[in-house]
Amino acid sequence: ASFRSASLVAMAPKKRAVALILEGSRGDQQPYIVAALALKEAGYDVLILGTSDGEGMAKQKGLPFRSVGLCAKEVIQRPEMVEAVTENDYAKISAAVNATKALRGREILEIVTKELRTFQPGLIISSGMS
Repeated sequence: ASFRSASLVAMAPKKRAVALILEGSRGDQQPYIVAALALKEAGYDVLILGTSDGEGMAKQKGLPFRSVGLCAKEVIQRPEMVEAVTENDYAKISAAVNATKALRGREILEIVTKELRTFQPGLIISSGMS
């Protein structure tokens, strides 16, 4: 083998496992679930960690999914979000989303950390979770 191919093999993760950490509504998560399905079909172990909005779609495709305990409905129904959307004010929308995540931040972090320690992926792909 050439030096280049030997280097690539040495850099490859020992475990062919990919964790995908997702947030947002079902529509935000859909492209990542499609990617997870392609990875699974290519022989990778996959684990999806995300808001509960994507759970049904992931399970329908036979993909392992762990909810991080938050859903889009919880964010959208908060009074500050309703006001921000009604005013079409993106800064307020962003602030309302971040405020909701801050309320649940420690819980989300604990769930994600526990699941990643158990799964031990060679690669993590994230759509956000700021």
